[in-house]
Amino acid sequence: MIAPRSIFVLLIMLFCGIGMSAQTAGSNVNSTRFFSFSPSIQTNGYGINFKWAHASVPTRFTFYSFDLGRLKHSKEFRYLGNGHYNGFVFGRKNIALPLSIGIGRYYVLGVRNSKNDVGVSWSYQLGPRFALMKPVYLFVLENPGALYSSEKLIKYNGEANINLDNIMGGASFFVGINQLQVVPGAFGKISMLFNWGKYYNEYHAVEIGALMEVYTKELPIMANTKNNFIYPSFYLNFNLGRFW
Repeated sequence: MIAPRSIFVLLIMLFCGIGMSAQTAGSNVNSTRFFSFSPSIQTNGYGINFKWAHASVPTRFTFYSFDLGRLKHSKEFRYLGNGHYNGFVFGRKNIALPLSIGIGRYYVLGVRNSKNDVGVSWSYQLGPRFALMKPVYLFVLENPGALYSSEKLIKYNGEANINLDNIMGGASFFVGINQLQVVPGAFGKISMLFNWGKYYNEYHAVEIGALMEVYTKELPIMANTKNNFIYPSFYLNFNLGRFW
């Protein structure tokens, strides 16, 4: 397993190496704006991302982003529900849904001079991030082990009498959506992007980067388990959009 420190070093070396060798002559850098949408996979979750950018000079864009994701605790393990019940994570009392608005810079290092070329860029962004904490509801048996036992819906808070033997499954995601709590924080991202497209106005890009999330307090995701307020991760985005 590669240590996070080693991956950061490799990213920095990649930034430096491409920055020294990339050519910016030529090309399709007449575009001054772009918009993109991307699904995102993180080492501790997943999400979606939207960006809108405008160029101050042809090889430097300022962009604004909106992210909505799902943040997982390292101790989460999903169990299948009984019968028609939804699956559940035992010990989880809240689902963390980070939402962020960011501003950043996007620097073009290698320009696409033809449709067969791959463009190379790097970017960074900063901004506020808010963890929306949605409570978890479970269907549990009132009298586990009895011949006949009715079920009830409960808001899970780590009760000692709730265990795997009397949990039937999880409730719908939308149960408890009106009880969201917000934990404010901030985030920072740095990434490399490799873009291509049959036409110059197409924006297809793979983005590989590192993300740091810091909140004002520990996020209460798991019950009876240590929670954190700092969440570093790596991510992979698949950007789809257009230049104009």
